[in-house]
Amino acid sequence: MIPAPPADVVDLVGPFDAWERADDRPAGPRVWAADRWFVSHSPDGGARAHAERLQWVAGHTGIDAARVALVAADGDWLVTDRVDGHPAHRIDLHGDIQGIVGVIAAALRSIHDTPIDPGAFPFASGWDDLAGDVAQTAVLLDPSGLPDPYRRYDADRLLEIWRGGAPASDELVLCHGRPTAGDLVVQGGSATWVDLRRLRLADRHLDLAAMHHSLHTAFGPESVFVFYEAYGIDPDLVRLDHYRLAHLLWS
Repeated sequence: MIPAPPADVVDLVGPFDAWERADDRPAGPRVWAADRWFVSHSPDGGARAHAERLQWVAGHTGIDAARVALVAADGDWLVTDRVDGHPAHRIDLHGDIQGIVGVIAAALRSIHDTPIDPGAFPFASGWDDLAGDVAQTAVLLDPSGLPDPYRRYDADRLLEIWRGGAPASDELVLCHGRPTAGDLVVQGGSATWVDLRRLRLADRHLDLAAMHHSLHTAFGPESVFVFYEAYGIDPDLVRLDHYRLAHLLWS
């Protein structure tokens, strides 16, 4: 049950009954489109945390991302400028898988290639911070809903397996955290990120594992090869598997 939007959101955006759902994900913040705005509801201050990351990106990088207009209700509601275009995962609105995957790859590469001073970065950084986040959510996991071979283990054992596979070293880059094609709005050959709520410094394979799965699901296996060619990397398959399990545990 979504609570009624606060008055300052309605004053800016307009009445709730005129909003249209703008996302189709089963979990995470709910997002609506209204006139020239996107509105998201994320309880427990999640909207404020997302706004902080979007504002940092706007002030410190050249990454094309949604702009914050309003944070309300103690950080539970976020309003951003509406981005023109269509969600990248809607191939029926784009028609060219190779072209759209190339745009997605360039958008993710633009995040990873952003120069960052780790000492001045204000958000989560490195494998240890990621491990803490993963551990917090893994305790709530129901392994029966996971793909093979993971469902044969309980959550504690999966977390143990994941921790045991920690890379000996990480080349930390700016990462989206859990990128999917649905996090991008595309118009022509340009793309804008509308969800950066898990922005962090991490091994780029954290992002590659998530986008690999997203593209495979949305466009089929051939799109994954197109993605890596456009991104310009031969991924480390061991690291991909390690971070794929991280995303399964990190609800």
